[in-house]
Order: sequence, then C-alpha cells, then structure tokens
Amino acid sequence: MDPSFEDSFTGFLRKNFTEDPAPANEKEHFYRKKDGIFVFPAHRIEIVLVPAPQEFPANGPGGFPETAGPDGECVPAAGNRKNRDILYLYEDRWHYSRQLMEQRILARLGRFRSIFARKCKVADVQEYCRMKGARSKVEIKKYVNEFNGKIRGFLESCHQYGYAKCRYKYMLLYENEIVAVATFSAPRPMPRFRSRPEKELHLPVGKELEGRETADPRINPSGEYMLYRSYEWVRYASLPDVRVVGGMGKLLGAFLRKAEAEGGRTEVMTYSDNEWSEGSVYPKLGFFYAGERAPVEYLVNKRTGERIPARRMTETGDGFYRIANKGSRKFLYRPSPSGTGKKKA
Repeated sequence: MDPSFEDSFTGFLRKNFTEDPAPANEKEHFYRKKDGIFVFPAHRIEIVLVPAPQEFPANGPGGFPETAGPDGECVPAAGNRKNRDILYLYEDRWHYSRQLMEQRILARLGRFRSIFARKCKVADVQEYCRMKGARSKVEIKKYVNEFNGKIRGFLESCHQYGYAKCRYKYMLLYENEIVAVATFSAPRPMPRFRSRPEKELHLPVGKELEGRETADPRINPSGEYMLYRSYEWVRYASLPDVRVVGGMGKLLGAFLRKAEAEGGRTEVMTYSDNEWSEGSVYPKLGFFYAGERAPVEYLVNKRTGERIPARRMTETGDGFYRIANKGSRKFLYRPSPSGTGKKKA
C-alpha cells in the first residue's frame, strides 16, 4: 500500500478522533486493527483502505478481488459483516474526491446536522417552474434548464458516482436550499413469476410482450407471470454533512404518486453499494432483498481520477489502472394495494 494513502487517512482520523489502542466504548475513539484497517467500536464501524493495484497494468488482470482488503487480506463480504458495518475506502476516491469522502465518513461516525423531511418541500420540474412563477414558454424553458442543471450539479458534487441518465427528478428543499435529490428511470415492462415475484421471467426469443400481459398459454402458461411497470431508483444523495430524517421516504412517496397515476402494476428497483453499506435502509422503506450484483470493473485515469466502466474501453495506455468495486445488493419495492407502505427512512 502507498504509505501516503494510509498516512494521510490516519492524519485525518487523528485530527477528528482519538486513537486509542485499547479503546473504551467512547464514540470519539478508534484503533488500528492492522495496517489499513481502522475500527470504531462504539459505532460498530470498520474502515478498510483499498489501495490502487499498482502491480497490475490496465490491460492485465483485474484489481483486487471483491473480498480482498489491504495486502490481499480477505474481509467479510456484504451479508457477512458480523454485526459491524464495513466501509471500503478506495485510494482513487481518497485522492480525487477527498472532501466528499471526509464528509461522508464523518457523517457515518455521527458528525452531521439533522434536518427533518417534514420541514422540507419536494419539487419536481413542474413544481419548480410554479415556484419560479414561470408562465411563458420562454420562462418555462429557462427554469426547466435551471432545474435540470441544479439536479446534475448536486449529484456531481454529492454522489460518488455523479449524475446518471434518468427521466424523473426530484429535489428536497429546506429553507430554499437543496438538501437532497432523487432520480428515477423511465419504466420498462417486467414480467415476474407469480410464485417468486423477485425473479425476472426470461421469455423465449420471439415471444415479445409488447408491454401487455397475455393469457396466451404459449407465452404465459397457466398465467404464471404478472407484468409490472418497473422503474429504477437511479440516484439518491443528500448534502454529505446532513442527515435528512425521512428524506428518502418523502422523495420516494412523491415519485410513487406520479408512477401509480400512470396506471398498471408498479415496482421500483434499486441497488445499494457494498462499499458503504448492506442497504439496511431499504427494508425500512418497504423494499425487499432481491439478490446480488457482481462487482464492476473500472479503469481509473491516473491523472483525473475518473472511473470509466471497463466494458466501455477498448484500448488503454499507461495512464490507467484497473480496479473492481465490491458489487451491490438489489432491492425491490411494490406499493401495497391500499397505497400505504413504509416510507419514513
């Protein structure tokens, strides 16, 4: 491991907390379990540093395997964390997004300000234009562009993967300041088994659904599947030093009201990032666990720190190195028939 990575991170911790080789149950204390692994017993959090795999060229083997920590040590994967949250901090994140990483880590360790979602206002693009008093086409176009720019800018600043393509966008405003953002994809028809609704039904080639359920026994024997309008919750981010209590639930609720008004069976799919959590917030919102997604390989630009999915790169040079993230967990949400559900996280 590059000593400067561990040294700079250790300096950050010592500046904000107390290093104690035999810590009591104090929230401000941490200890170094071994090189590259830091433990906060009172918070039940372990931070594992993941170094850049300097020994692997960009066109060579992948980076550290999904369960490898510093120096190749195996660490618990998601779903096997032994009552302790594990945060994986990659070297590229620390060097190129340090301020965001510092704020996120401090927030996980209790250094944040709380805002209650009940005191916040949800705005989609239509509401934003109404708030601005837009009436003419010129004014509407101006504020639509302004709204989209603010959503993009917030995610580029506050989400570690930045902005991503989406159709539905929402901001949460507190005293006219954006404190959180959520975005969702356009829907696509998704056939699900009635007996196992978390599983996708892969139909034979040529048996296109065309967005409709069918009783045709060649396609839907014994009525074994149901067709859902499946949306993806693409991004959620709040200000990194803020915890918006109930913010995720409030934004999800606003989106569901729009999605359900479009008709059909609605479901929302999303992923949690195994680098930071097991996604425990999603069951609190009414989601259920639906499987794992394999680690994704990236090429990291040594100069800018930009991560590019390896599948998009056909040729690379010495200016990149290859890493793999820790994968993710998949969750599904289906509104209850009454329209009620858990949406308070």
